[in-house]
Amino acid sequence: MLNKRNSSACSLTPTQLIYYGVPGCGKSKKITDLLEAAKLHGDITDEETQVARVVFHPEYTNAEFVGQVMPMVKPAGGVDYHFAAGPFTRILARAYANPTKPYYLIIEEINRGNAAAIFGEIFQLLDRHKKGESDSVGGNTYTAGWSKYFVDHVDVNGIIRKEISDTQYESDAEKPTVNFTANTAIRLPPNLSIYATMNTSDQNVFTLDNAFKRRFDSELIRNSLEGAEHDAQRETKIEGTEVTWGKFWKAINDLILEKHSSMTSSEDKRLGAYFIVGEEKTAEDGTTYREILKKLFGEKVLEYLWDDAFKYKRKEVFKEECKSVESLIEKFTSGGFPAVFKNLEF
Repeated sequence: MLNKRNSSACSLTPTQLIYYGVPGCGKSKKITDLLEAAKLHGDITDEETQVARVVFHPEYTNAEFVGQVMPMVKPAGGVDYHFAAGPFTRILARAYANPTKPYYLIIEEINRGNAAAIFGEIFQLLDRHKKGESDSVGGNTYTAGWSKYFVDHVDVNGIIRKEISDTQYESDAEKPTVNFTANTAIRLPPNLSIYATMNTSDQNVFTLDNAFKRRFDSELIRNSLEGAEHDAQRETKIEGTEVTWGKFWKAINDLILEKHSSMTSSEDKRLGAYFIVGEEKTAEDGTTYREILKKLFGEKVLEYLWDDAFKYKRKEVFKEECKSVESLIEKFTSGGFPAVFKNLEF
């Protein structure tokens, strides 16, 4: 006999989405704005419990993401072992225990770690039931939004059951939508969404294979400074020059596309609109303005252009006097743009 409280009681629709684009184009801000909107709408009432944020990197592992068995010294002496839940397991357990609230797993830089290895067997949970699809296992019905497939994980199961037992409910409508026992397999519930960011210009990172990408929607974040909302960034001055960030950003990105016209990844080398952000300062007349410090500009922007964007085009772009990134920054500090670029005018 199926549990009367089945998963159709949850009307939340999960999202699995990767925001991608050049560095500094606003991928993380897109997610921040999304979460802020959810808070204003009343969907997020406790960000610390409803949002989990992780950053993938080359050394990040499945054990850190999902959890691992760790030794623990007992008060009376000796060593015991317990399962230390990772961020994935913690947010999953909260989502199971509170099916009427939305939960969010945020993965920054998803392609800087080996995503397939980090997800491991839970990779198959990314396939979700669509509208009209369902299956029944162990007395529970799983409908739209639930994972199509399931995995057995004793330790994660225990964390979920503990979270459910520790949660106090004001009404039956707030209780879990599945009868979760020690034998219940793990799935992603409809109220757990996954958002990720991917920097398309990163070098020496792991490539997301088609099987992984197929389970996510993708959205390109436009690299743009158009519109009134970007006025402050566009008009930010670069210290020691009369050049604004908007003028430099457009000119250098046009040059990047020109010098890499034969490369399919030329767009990925461009500077993001917010690759660098200036400090807010106050003028003598009391007005405020933004300015990018010359030292910071040299060490962040020029270093990127030298070591990455124009790595194989240095002789075509920079003056002969610039023999290294150190000399490039020194020349810019003393002579500005004319001292470092061959043919770049504003």
